[in-house]
Amino acid sequence: MIRRTPRAWFSIVLGISVSVYFLWIALRQVDFSAMLDTLTSANYSYIAISAAALAAGIALRALRWHLIAGAPPETKKHYYHATTAGTLSNMILPARAGEVVRIFALSRLTDFPLANPIASALIDRLMDIVAIFLCAGVLLFTLPGHGVLDQWLGTIFLVGAIITVSTFAATAGLGVVQRLVSRIVERWLSNWKVRPDVFFAELHLESRRVMSSTMRLRLILVAFLILVVDLLAVGFQIFAFHLNAPLLAIPLLWIFLVIGSMLPSAPGYIGIYQTAAIWALSFFAVPPSSAVALAIALQAATYFVAFTMAGPGFWKLIKSSLAAQKASQA
Repeated sequence: MIRRTPRAWFSIVLGISVSVYFLWIALRQVDFSAMLDTLTSANYSYIAISAAALAAGIALRALRWHLIAGAPPETKKHYYHATTAGTLSNMILPARAGEVVRIFALSRLTDFPLANPIASALIDRLMDIVAIFLCAGVLLFTLPGHGVLDQWLGTIFLVGAIITVSTFAATAGLGVVQRLVSRIVERWLSNWKVRPDVFFAELHLESRRVMSSTMRLRLILVAFLILVVDLLAVGFQIFAFHLNAPLLAIPLLWIFLVIGSMLPSAPGYIGIYQTAAIWALSFFAVPPSSAVALAIALQAATYFVAFTMAGPGFWKLIKSSLAAQKASQA
């Protein structure tokens, strides 16, 4: 998790400040009476289906991480526990600490050297970025012309493409790109006591495994299923609140929520989800009160799923992960 250093405290304060700012942006536009009416009139059967889709997405992400790492079959349960621990940590800890928790949790559960879960987690997140920029590209050419929206989608597509190409170039061993990426991540890796050359060797090994023909097809299938259940989770939230929005609102809202969740924030992405929902659904004339109600329901469903899937062993795993991180940074 996060050490009590000035940098760590800065991250915590920054995350909370970002959430407070976005929460203020969202709530100043909300008619609270209308929001409560929207919440009480929602179809909670659809919200339950959305929660089931969220659970499927978490389980599939654990499977994808395991496939990327090429770990033995008997370690699948460890990837599941590490993934659920990371998901729940992101909901109860600030500054996206769950990304750190899941890496240390996996290392703790499997005794793998840290370079292994770091490299596989990076590729895992890269696949999420690929899904985002591909969806952004599709929406860019299918949604009716909106000046600001076109700029946002174009920027998301371009940034996602640059990150993807740069990462693949680095893992392929292209000298200039690898040296540039190495300089960027060297200081970050030093906090984990991982040498850049060891990390890149592991990253290169796992990338070659991912790009093998059999594994590539399996990962594409799992990644596609993850995207489908993610869109179902968002879509059934929209259906639950009887919003008069086209189906294209589903991937657009999903993109806004995912991009927002990348920002440093308070636990549970408070404020981030509310503002993301307002901005995304505003292009379809959905009132802010309805958008905020949807965001609240989605957050509540995510909390419920995360706590349920993490199970009673979560706190023990968090404690051991914290001990492992402190030991690595001692």
